[in-house]
Amino acid sequence: MAPSGSTDDRSAADPSRQLARRPHLLRIAVRLSFFAALLSWTSAVRAPFLSLERSDDAFFLEVAHLWTRGVLPYVGAFDIKPPGFFAILVAAEALLGPTLRAINAASIFADAVAATALYYIGRRMGSSALGLFAALLYPFLSETVTNNAAYAPLAAFTTLGFLAALSPLPIEKRSALAGLAIGAAFTIKQTAAFEGLALIVILMQAPEAAARRIGVGLAFVVAGAMPSLGFLIYFAAHGAAGAMIADVVGAAMLRPASAIERVSFVDGVMRTIVYLVRPIEPIFMLACLALMRRRAILAAAPDAALGAIGLWASATILSVWAQHALFRAYLAPMLAPSLPRPSCGASRPPSASRSSASSRSPPRCTAATSAPTRARRRRRSASRPRRSRRPIPAQTIACSSPAAACGST
Repeated sequence: MAPSGSTDDRSAADPSRQLARRPHLLRIAVRLSFFAALLSWTSAVRAPFLSLERSDDAFFLEVAHLWTRGVLPYVGAFDIKPPGFFAILVAAEALLGPTLRAINAASIFADAVAATALYYIGRRMGSSALGLFAALLYPFLSETVTNNAAYAPLAAFTTLGFLAALSPLPIEKRSALAGLAIGAAFTIKQTAAFEGLALIVILMQAPEAAARRIGVGLAFVVAGAMPSLGFLIYFAAHGAAGAMIADVVGAAMLRPASAIERVSFVDGVMRTIVYLVRPIEPIFMLACLALMRRRAILAAAPDAALGAIGLWASATILSVWAQHALFRAYLAPMLAPSLPRPSCGASRPPSASRSSASSRSPPRCTAATSAPTRARRRRRSASRPRRSRRPIPAQTIACSSPAAACGST
């Protein structure tokens, strides 16, 4: 009798199976190479600012450093931020030491992740150029507009959540991955709950979720609660759960009302429009233009997820208003959903008249035509009556030559 492992050895040595694995491995290698390229681009964008210390960098690094020495956050230092960002800094400090390099490396890596996710969101909308536009511009805006290290991983996890929700994976897997990503974002800042509500609406509105809404919602909630529950169990095991809840929940709920600037909610709305959005006004205006041209864009790109991107952007605006729009760093969550839309807003509508047929192209954000759409077009073209082609007389063919002498002069 042949040994039990002989079948596995033969399957592993089967050339056909090895060839089948190569395209999958090639796709992984291409994606990793693309991420490495965006990581290099993000490093180049941030290189002139690496020696600059931002206002909160020293505090963030000190909290993480105390954690490595056994003094947990909310026990040795007060802050209303959840522990997720400090945990990221602990990992960065373990690799690079308690210096500015640790916090800069964490921000660069997070911005590269967000840029990569934006690129693939653009591809899901049907245009690699649109995704590349968003991926290249995002690291620059994150550094110049936000200029706060804590918001880079927040935006990265949030963008990964929306990428998962818009992916072609099965709906339960999409829901679980989106919930896990937004749950991780919630452990960095509480306002990620607004984007979480937008995600659950997007997942519930998916056609394949019509008969499985309970399972989809349950997968999202369970996966989204796992990061917070993990931190709660960790802090409870070290006797610091009460301090964490008092700071992260109790003090955070009082923050907008007790802020030193005493900005009301209405003042926060006006502050957002007049002051905070000023650095990204061109992008914001093009995004609004894309919203006005929604019908034309969807006519040319029926698979473009403009509704989902718009809901994402609305959730980020609400998160800024909920904090009374005190600081420009609060704009960080707005950057990612604002970038896929400007290219659509700047492109020409598909119904615009052109002189030549070749110039009648859909907007740059045109989505790749899905298989059902192509099938419907084939059925419509097959059902149309075809015109009978009459033979062209020989005399007409002869007269088409400029050298031919047709008829009398």
